[in-house]
Amino acid sequence: MLAEVSPPPRVAELSKMLVASTLASAAAGGRDSLVTHVRRLVEATPVERGATVWFSRGGPVSVPEAARANSTSSDHAAADDSDLRLGTHAGTAAVAGALAAAEWSSASGAEVVAAVAAGYEAAARLGSSVGGELEAKGFHVCILAAFAAAVAAARVLGSTCEQLESAVSLTAGTAAGLRIGSRSDLRSYQAGAAVHAGVAAALAAVSGVRVEGDVLGGPGGFLEAYGADGEIDDARAGGWVLEEVLLVKLWPGAYMFSAVVDAAVSAARALAADADEISSIVVSGPAVRDVRPVTAVATVTEALVSVSYYAAAAVAKRAFSWSALSEEMVRDPSVQRLLPLVVFTGAGDDDYRWRFGATVTVTSSRGGSETRRVDFPAGSAVRGLGWAEVDAKFRALTAGVGLSSGVLEQTLDRVHRLEELSGAAALLEPLRAPAGRPR
Repeated sequence: MLAEVSPPPRVAELSKMLVASTLASAAAGGRDSLVTHVRRLVEATPVERGATVWFSRGGPVSVPEAARANSTSSDHAAADDSDLRLGTHAGTAAVAGALAAAEWSSASGAEVVAAVAAGYEAAARLGSSVGGELEAKGFHVCILAAFAAAVAAARVLGSTCEQLESAVSLTAGTAAGLRIGSRSDLRSYQAGAAVHAGVAAALAAVSGVRVEGDVLGGPGGFLEAYGADGEIDDARAGGWVLEEVLLVKLWPGAYMFSAVVDAAVSAARALAADADEISSIVVSGPAVRDVRPVTAVATVTEALVSVSYYAAAAVAKRAFSWSALSEEMVRDPSVQRLLPLVVFTGAGDDDYRWRFGATVTVTSSRGGSETRRVDFPAGSAVRGLGWAEVDAKFRALTAGVGLSSGVLEQTLDRVHRLEELSGAAALLEPLRAPAGRPR
C-alpha cells in the first residue's frame, strides 16, 4: 500500500509542512560543532552525481551520506517534529531520505510529497506496535525513524512492493540507537546514522538486494527482538496516522513539555502580571506526577531536560520563542527567580487525551490566578496546524544561514508548491551556503 497510494489533500499539505519544518530545523542545527564535523566527514568524499548537504558549501555527496548529514543537522536543533506518542522524529527522517533520493533520481516534487507521507506512516504504524517496548528495553526511537527514511527513499526511487519489503527488512537489521544517548551528542549522531541505514537499505533493495522471510514479524524478527506483542497496524485500515500523531515544533526542546509551555504561556498572558509579581506556578498532568522540582538551572543542557525551566521561562516572558533555549535566557534573572516557584502535582491527571497533556495555574502575589489546560499543544495536526505557523518557524530559523531573504522566501514558496516542481534540485540548489560563510 505504501509503495503506491497517494496521500489525501490534508496529508499532502502536512507532508509539505514537514519539508519546511525540517529545512528550518536543519538551518538552526547547522551552527553546532557536531554538525560541522559530520558535514566535513561526508563532504570529504564528494561524488559527481549525488545529493546536496543543505546550507553547506560542499559539492554533492552520496545519497545516504547527504541524508545522514541533513537529518543530523535537523535533529540536533531539537526544533523539528515529533510523534506525539513516542517522540519519533519521523518527519526529519522521511524528508531527509526523500529529498536526497529525489535529487539523485530526478524525481518530481509530487513524488517527494507522497514519499514523505508514506515514510512517516510506516514509522508511525511500526511505532504503534513496538514503540513503548523499544524504549523500555533501553533503545532509542531513532530506530523507528530509520524506517521512515527507508520507505520514503524507496518510494521516490520507484520501488516495487517486493523491493520496498526488502528495504524495510534491511533497515530492521541495520538501524540502531540507545535511549541513553538522549542527553548527549550521541542523540543526533545516532539519529543521522539511522537515517543513513534506512536510505542505504532502500538503494540496496532497488538495486537488486533481496531479503527472504518475515524479518519484521517472524520468530526472532524485529518485533520479537524489541518486545512487541502485537502485529503491525494494517496500513490499509482507517485513516492516516500522521493526522493523529504529528507535532511540528513551534518552539525548541523536548516534545513532551509542549503542553506545559502552551498552558503556561496562555495562563501568564491571561494573568498579565509582571514576572516579579508571580508567587507560584503549579503544573499538573500525567507526565509530571513524579517530577522533582528544579530550583536552579545553570546551562542550556540542563534546561533542555528540565520541565521546571520550560514553565518558568514561559511564564516569565509570556512566550517561549526560538531563543528560549539559549545561554542568555538561562541566565535571565526573571527566569531564575521563578524556577523555585514551580511545583508539580498529579491531581486530575487521568482524563487527558494525550499522555503529556498538562494544566498550569499561575498565581500573582497581588491576588488572582489563571489556569489553562492543554490536551494537544500548538503545532499538532489535531489542533489544526497551518501554514502561518510553519512559515513563521521557517523564517525565524533560517534567518542566520547567510542566504538572502529573497532566496529564502523563494525556497518557502517552492515548498508550498512542491507538487508543481519537476525535480527536487529546483528546491535544493539555492540552499548551498554562500562562499565565505561558515559551514
